[in-house]
Amino acid sequence: MGEKLGDHMRVARAIAVLSFTLILGLAVPARGDDSRPTIGATKTAVLVWLADELGYIEDAGFQAKMFQSGTITSKALAEGDIQMATSSHVAFIARALKVPGLETVSTLSTSRTARLLGRKDLTDATAQALVGKSVGVTAGSFGEYMLSRFLLMNGVSMHDLQLRNMRPTEIVRELSEGELAAAITWEPYVYQARQALGDLTLDFPGQENLYYYFVLVARSEWLDSNEKRVADLLSALVRAETFAREDPARSKSLIARRYEVSDDFIDYLWPEHSLTVALPQDLVRLMEEAVLWRREIEKSNEALPMPNVLDYVRSAPLRSAAPEAVGLIE
Repeated sequence: MGEKLGDHMRVARAIAVLSFTLILGLAVPARGDDSRPTIGATKTAVLVWLADELGYIEDAGFQAKMFQSGTITSKALAEGDIQMATSSHVAFIARALKVPGLETVSTLSTSRTARLLGRKDLTDATAQALVGKSVGVTAGSFGEYMLSRFLLMNGVSMHDLQLRNMRPTEIVRELSEGELAAAITWEPYVYQARQALGDLTLDFPGQENLYYYFVLVARSEWLDSNEKRVADLLSALVRAETFAREDPARSKSLIARRYEVSDDFIDYLWPEHSLTVALPQDLVRLMEEAVLWRREIEKSNEALPMPNVLDYVRSAPLRSAAPEAVGLIE
């Protein structure tokens, strides 16, 4: 009888220990647990996905979620479904002008993934040759912004072109079918267009300065109580930046696996991103240009005072994580 009682007591203790362990386990957020702040990112956010593959995002107490477009990501951030988001600085400005209380905490890359391509049989490689020709563009996108900058540098007006508004996939198809003389889009659609056109691909010179910043964004209200967490995240991203610089081969392999794309595509794409965590001074100039462009295409009241774009930047987390990466004059 005593032995049976002892057995029952040992079983009871074991159950109690197991229950306690499970309770503790439930309190620890696992990878992908909703209790972790979420970074919404598209495939363009190479540094985020590299850091995620290396485990740095999880170490910093965050999780990353893939989104198909920056528009969807921005909407999820504005509605509070995610805590941070990635975006081009052009798309960020467009959203910040309409949704108060958004701030960027860092750039993630200086990127040159938007390209104007033409067909050799339908135009030559000058902006002037595009006058009167059909040119594909996605209206309101940073592709349209880059096209306007390229034309401005070459003394051509957007109104001189027969612009056709279409999705990137349509741009690839209609370029390949000869329905467009030229078009501007972004990766991976530039790569797809090159593949489709082959020897007919025409590159327009002078696009080296058509870069944009890819930025990390959050809502001001959330940032107010989470600056330390964001600093930890930025430290993790700086670690990923260092890894990419010191071991590019391994970094490209990890990204190719994450994106499920060929090594050739990653080799092609890699030089188009700087993968640098920073707040450079020229971010201010580019954001001001984006404000003016947004007002122009939306025919906003140009008499309105120019916003102070520094109000859209919070440098404290990066100053804590990597003070040497902050070049802003505030």
